[in-house]
This record gives sequence, structure tokens and C-alpha cells, in this order.
Amino acid sequence: MMAQGQGVYSTHDSTAGSAGPEPIDQFRETWADVKTPGDDFQYSVGTIEVRTTMPGALFSGVAAITLLEPPLLTFPPDVNLVPGQRKQVVIVQCTRALPQAANPATFQEIVWQRYYYGGTAQGEPSDRATNARGIAVWPTGDPDTTRIAICGETYDERIPGAPDTFPAATAFAPTGFLAVLDGNGTLLWSRHFFGVDPANSCAITDLSIRVEPDGRETVTYCGISSHGDPGPGTTLTLQQQSVLPAGLAGEWDGIVGRVSSSAAGVNPEFHANVDLGGNARDGLFGLARSTSTTPHSRSSIGSWSSVRLLRSDQASMAV
Repeated sequence: MMAQGQGVYSTHDSTAGSAGPEPIDQFRETWADVKTPGDDFQYSVGTIEVRTTMPGALFSGVAAITLLEPPLLTFPPDVNLVPGQRKQVVIVQCTRALPQAANPATFQEIVWQRYYYGGTAQGEPSDRATNARGIAVWPTGDPDTTRIAICGETYDERIPGAPDTFPAATAFAPTGFLAVLDGNGTLLWSRHFFGVDPANSCAITDLSIRVEPDGRETVTYCGISSHGDPGPGTTLTLQQQSVLPAGLAGEWDGIVGRVSSSAAGVNPEFHANVDLGGNARDGLFGLARSTSTTPHSRSSIGSWSSVRLLRSDQASMAV
């Protein structure tokens, strides 16, 4: 259920094909996160199952299209499975969030919807799953300069918009991802998080985004990883590691970091593991954000992050 001004409303979304709604007992669908940043739009991310992402595929009665890797826009290939088969993908949705009384004709109108998933390292289709965890928005009032970031985990070897692939990925241990879109729903860039051992896992669980005065797009993220310190040359390589040491490979650590994109490419600013020791499993699941409604003040999101660490024994602390 969502609130906008004094109006409270709920939404109900579902997959539909050319023959009508898909059977509810065959396609599992759930929203993971939603943001209403004050720009008159609502941005949601979730995980759904599909049989097809071909032209004509519908979600809640409205066309949804796949986020393609720039600049060639040829990857990933469309999903087109036979009846009875399904693929788990991420869905990103932008809807109008103006109050119903003032805008009854466009209330909750879906502006655009996008599928996000990957494929094999060679660019071929894959039946593996991608899962959504969080969404963040840097609103500017102009869809060309608004930035939307999503995160989660995937079992695919390659994701659109990320230069790094993990051909050793398996269907049993996920890798993490984050992706950045503009306000029109166009994919700009992604980051794929993995180590060296395909038996270990990673997920990005939350994130925030800001645009710096020099134009850099900065994403702060947190998550979970069982890779420990994977050594040099990976997207989970420790950068400016804190005084808290990384755990051993195979043990769950929290991870926190920041990455930025500019004309020079996508570069990590820092990446650290958080292992509090003992037998408990560690993981980071949320970033504290500024509550200001202006982009200038919201810039503090990228310059500081108070991260709440939730442990398996339910203890919590700020790091």
C-alpha cells in the first residue's frame, strides 16, 4: 500500500500474455521495494516469472520491454519459452503518483515497465534467475537527468551494461548486481559483483544514488558475500578495507562500498567486508538515507552512509 499526500492507495500487478492473465499458480510475482521521491512519479522494483519477454509481453495490461545493453542494444536476447516453462526476472515500473482528486484520468497510470535479466557469457539465452532487492532514485524533474538504481542478485554469467562477466557462474550460487537507468527507463550502466570461487555467493541488498557536481553518478551499496577476501582482480576485491577484517571464504560477511560512473568508465571508490567474528553470520541489509526532498541536500547520501548490520542472532549495530 502506498501513500501520496493525503491519499492512500494500493496496487495489484500481474503478468499477462496475448491470451489474457497468466495462471496465478504458475507465475510467482512480488514487489521488493518502492520509492516516491517527490517528482510526481513512483518507482518500483520486483521479481516476477515470465514465459516471454517478446514484443507484446504485458505486465498489468501494459507493455513491458527488456533493458538492453548500450550501445548495441542486442543483449540480452528475448525470453521465449514453451508453455510450462518460466524464467525469473526483475521488473522495474514507473507510475504516476499525482493525487487522484486532482488527476483522476492519470492516477496510478503506468508510464513504463522494464525487464532486467542476463544470459550466458557468450550472449546466449539463459534459463537462470535474477532477483530484485532494492531501488533508489535521484530525481531532477527531467527524465533525461533523473537516475534510478536497482540491485539484487543473479545466477546469469553476464548482465547487460556490465563489462565484467563470470563464465564460471552456476545455478546454485548467485552473484550480485546493481544497475542504473535514466528516468525514461533506459539502461545506462551496471556493475556485476563476483569473486573467484563459483561455489561462493553474493547479493547487493540496498543502495542509494546521487549525481555529483562534476557529473559523476555515484552509487553507495551494501550486501552480503561468502567470498571473504577474493584477492586482486575481481569486482569484490577489497578497496580501502576498514579495521574490521574480512571473514574466511565460505563464511557470510556484510559488504559495503561505493562505485561511480563517468566518461572515464565505471570505477570503485571503496569496497569493504564487515566480519564481526564469532559464529554468527553477518550481512548488511540497509542504508540510512537523508530525508531531505531536494537533490542538493540529498547529495549527502553519497558522501556518508550509516549502515545497519543485521546478524543471524537478530543483534544489530551501526557501522
